[in-house]
Amino acid sequence: MSRDKIVFLFVLFTSSLLIPTGFSSIVHAKAGELVVAEGVEIGQLDPHRARSMQDLSFGNAVFDALFRRQEGGEISPGLALSYKLIDDKTWTFKLRKGVRFHNGDFFTARDVKFSFDRMLNPATNNPFLSLYLTIDKTTIVDDETVTVTTKKPDPLLLKRLCLTAWIIPSSYIEKQGIEEFLKNPIGTGPFKFVKWVKNDNLTLEAYKDYWEGSPKLNRVIIKSIPEASSRMAALETGMADIVTNIPPFMIPQLRNRSDIKIESVLSGRIMLVNLNTREDGQAALKNQKVRQALNYAIDKNLIIEKLLVGSAVDRATILTNYHFGFDPNVKPYLFDPAKAKKLLAEAGYPDGFNLDFVTPTGRYPMDKEVSEAICGMLNKVGIKTDLRVMEFGNYVKAFLSREFKGAYLVGWGNMLDDADGTYSNWWIGEAPLYIYKTPIAGQVDKMIKEAVTEMNKEKRKKIYSEIQKLTLEDAPMIFLYQLKDNYGARDRVRGFKARDDERIDYYRISVE
Repeated sequence: MSRDKIVFLFVLFTSSLLIPTGFSSIVHAKAGELVVAEGVEIGQLDPHRARSMQDLSFGNAVFDALFRRQEGGEISPGLALSYKLIDDKTWTFKLRKGVRFHNGDFFTARDVKFSFDRMLNPATNNPFLSLYLTIDKTTIVDDETVTVTTKKPDPLLLKRLCLTAWIIPSSYIEKQGIEEFLKNPIGTGPFKFVKWVKNDNLTLEAYKDYWEGSPKLNRVIIKSIPEASSRMAALETGMADIVTNIPPFMIPQLRNRSDIKIESVLSGRIMLVNLNTREDGQAALKNQKVRQALNYAIDKNLIIEKLLVGSAVDRATILTNYHFGFDPNVKPYLFDPAKAKKLLAEAGYPDGFNLDFVTPTGRYPMDKEVSEAICGMLNKVGIKTDLRVMEFGNYVKAFLSREFKGAYLVGWGNMLDDADGTYSNWWIGEAPLYIYKTPIAGQVDKMIKEAVTEMNKEKRKKIYSEIQKLTLEDAPMIFLYQLKDNYGARDRVRGFKARDDERIDYYRISVE
């Protein structure tokens, strides 16, 4: 039995006496105040450098984009009221009037251009830059009108503008400087930034003059509690109103509580083990048969049934059923350790090899335990793994810097609702996450770029299907499963719903 399970059983009997770690500053739930416990914390406050779901949740609360992604992928107006496609590369947007930033400045087209220019500037180090590379320029028509010109036809532009294309205050930043803005970020969103105590909490308060109306909450406090048992104790004792990333094995016990509601949804996130096939990666990983062997060596069904208690679905590639281009006819690797050993021998590794393996802890359901199980399965076919467990903040920095030379566990959430939201981040040469360099990687790069400018949906879908078949055989990663997200909420919480994009919509939530 794992340490978390042992601790949780203790918590079940002593939760009324237990004050969770990290909650010494919060004694009782307050009227109008929502306390959320996350497994990891926000990485930084720059909306154009958002890199984790925690960063994205902060961005969605404090800033607005021109458009919004609703649950299920529907697009609705944000700071843009409407758009018009002038030709296949020119989009004109009419902006919302009378919107103010948190400091009182009015929002105009100038802020849109300033924000887009900064977002697209390589010096900004935007982790999602590859999603916006189709944008050529942004032009101000008047205070309430802006034109975006793309380099080639881009059928996904509106979806891209829903993601991390948040609008920031140009005049404020020009006067106060970007460093001051990053200490006290200002947006037009429903909540204002108050303070960030690293490794502890992030505090937001309602922006009463929000253009859509004042939020129902007065304050949101987002706590960072890496230990799963402590997060669950916070939920049970009422110290937290919403808790994310509930370990699947804890759900049956929590469902018995009349004062707690479990919210579950099949996520848009895929779990995978990425493999460094670049020149600086481990030599064995450059061999296709080795990479295929790694896939055959993993018993995904055992992991899903035993460790995740059914909170996942086996997938063949890195797309989910939510994404345009997903091909259900592409079937996953089957668990076949004998075939894995045979392929290793054919590749010149009859006795296996040593593999560096890195995993985060506390970010994804049972992430460390899943990695331990995978390493155990690889060891059984002769691959000797050296497992390194990293705190998520440090893991993300190393991940984005492409420091890992072997294998590493990753959870990838694609909010674009299209295959390009994944492919352009992983498998084109300009992508910040790119470590894919095999004999067919160039062909895959070309196909992705062809698909993204194809305005005919059926043709684009066919290209995406071919990419899935090619990459399944090439195996640049160990393809794992699509997650189910599990949240716990106290009975005083109203308006909370688990979403497929992991976003918590604080604006729609109230507490009694």
